[in-house]
Amino acid sequence: MSKRTTSEEIERKFEVPDGWSIPPLDADGVVASLRHDRAFTLTAVYYDTADLRLARNQITLRRRTGGHDDGWHLKLPTGHEHTRTEMHLPLHTPGEPPDELVRTVIGCTHGAPLTAVATLVNHRRPTALLAHDGAPLAEITDDHVTVERDGRVVETFREVEVEAAPGRTLADLAPVVAALLASGARPSSFASKAVRALGPAAAGRVEGDGEVPPSVG
Repeated sequence: MSKRTTSEEIERKFEVPDGWSIPPLDADGVVASLRHDRAFTLTAVYYDTADLRLARNQITLRRRTGGHDDGWHLKLPTGHEHTRTEMHLPLHTPGEPPDELVRTVIGCTHGAPLTAVATLVNHRRPTALLAHDGAPLAEITDDHVTVERDGRVVETFREVEVEAAPGRTLADLAPVVAALLASGARPSSFASKAVRALGPAAAGRVEGDGEVPPSVG
């Protein structure tokens, strides 16, 4: 029986200048308090077709280890720029994406094989943001990423994300986003880390690509 879970991911991604750090959001009254959690390292292997049809359709399929949600993650567009539907399955034999996830994207891949196209090693520093009622509001992650292709390091970059806590909305993130922009962060020009890692070939839809449902049950 499938152990799949499905959730809605609401997040904003930013590029930041050298020396940037999280502004004092609690001092500014944007949130009640911040909790700087322990840093950790994530390793994610991304899968796609030879012509990167998933990336071109803003779909991400990866096998990730090192965090609290080790497993297979499939992220699908919802029609809203900052919201995606995420499907999660536990880890199984490495190297082959689960059939359940492969079937979900077959309208996009047309049955073409899915193979590993890049590995991202992410040194992540998370900071939890708590609202004035004490409940979780969001999490900011400061990510230092190394991109490997064909066993070689081809790029390193830094990205900051702010993701809404479960039950929160994009509107709840608005004051946090405003504070980050004021601190020198700027919206990322990439839809995902995978698109950035894969380069220009991953950008832009291909005419005739199949459609993937914006949400799954």
